[in-house]
Amino acid sequence: VIWSDIKPRSGGTFFIPDSVDHIIKFLCQHPAGVNHTYGWNRFAKDCSDFRELTASAGDIVILHPFMLHARSNNPSGRIRYMNNKCVSLWEPFNFNRADSNYNVIEEKCRSVIGNKIESFKITSPRVCTPDKSRLDLTDE
Repeated sequence: VIWSDIKPRSGGTFFIPDSVDHIIKFLCQHPAGVNHTYGWNRFAKDCSDFRELTASAGDIVILHPFMLHARSNNPSGRIRYMNNKCVSLWEPFNFNRADSNYNVIEEKCRSVIGNKIESFKITSPRVCTPDKSRLDLTDE
């Protein structure tokens, strides 16, 4: 939710729409999953569509969960307010539903990978990522 206008060059989130396809392909090739601290920024070099979020107070912004995004500097000095609610899945994505009632994220993955995604199987237990207050991002 955007609480104040975000003008150009005022600290709006940077995002890369064409990163989604690259990350979907990568995740499909890694059914055991990857650590949440994986260097996702490495996919930016394969992208060409870099954008800065601008918005008006009251706007709601939803990004695809596999879209690269990052904070930006705010050289304008204008204060901008927003809140960022992260959501978690109750169950893993299902790319082979009997009723074909796929959610929008599953549909996007199917469109990128094609029919071979139906055979995708998770190969390791799900691990809950801790909230940011409990993350230890140091390399071990």
